Amino acid sequence: MDKKNIILNNLCISGIISVIKNNNRHHHKLLTVNGRHSDAFVYVIEGSCSYRFEKGTEFTVNTGDVFYLPHGSVYTMFIHTEDYKFIFCDFEFNDPEPRGAVLFSNRSLKNIDTLFWKLLNRYRSHAGNRYTESMSILYGIYSQLKENSDRSYLDKNKKDDMARVKSYIDEAFGKSELSVSELAQTIGVSEVYLRKLFKAEYGISPIKYLTSVRLKNAMKLMKYPFLTLEECATESGFSSLQYFCRIFKKEIGISPGKYRNEL
Repeated sequence: MDKKNIILNNLCISGIISVIKNNNRHHHKLLTVNGRHSDAFVYVIEGSCSYRFEKGTEFTVNTGDVFYLPHGSVYTMFIHTEDYKFIFCDFEFNDPEPRGAVLFSNRSLKNIDTLFWKLLNRYRSHAGNRYTESMSILYGIYSQLKENSDRSYLDKNKKDDMARVKSYIDEAFGKSELSVSELAQTIGVSEVYLRKLFKAEYGISPIKYLTSVRLKNAMKLMKYPFLTLEECATESGFSSLQYFCRIFKKEIGISPGKYRNEL
């Protein structure tokens, strides 16, 4: 029997079981899972690991990758790095048919990390509506995975232009005054056309991508206790600490101070 593809089929999520941040420290160790107890979406925070499934399917995941593990799947894991850190959400699809594992290309998932962090922090919270909001975020993750996997891509010239814009953002994100107008000028198009092309190629607006790059850099800097939050924000291109705290809480789900305390 062919296994159902979660991207080609619209499946309903019946419920969340858990959302956990995990850290496996089994350097070069082989681990075996004999029949997974639930479905799961997994986001790799750091490290590398190979997964080999029955019937020969296999893939290797690295920092920033997202993948799906089906209910009932049997697989082995070979961890390549000293630390393998990830966020996973255990849930159940409302469909009994067997499903196949899927590795999603991280080239098109430019905002997926903030969704996973937001899901983790919202699920951990004590708010009365935490479960409903967590389900909404989980559906947002599933929707983005489907959208980016189904999307048709631009022709080579436009792809090259968008790659140039993306590279410009990756290098110049520390400039607090960086704008869509400046990005559009790098390839000689209007701001409206840039937004359209960038969204078509990467599934996210240029400003949203810029924000995600700044947040990712700030979260990296926050690992160093000798840097203040204001220094982490400024070095990452945020115009003020107040603005950084507001965006961080909105996108990640908790304050930067609380996030830092949990590192």
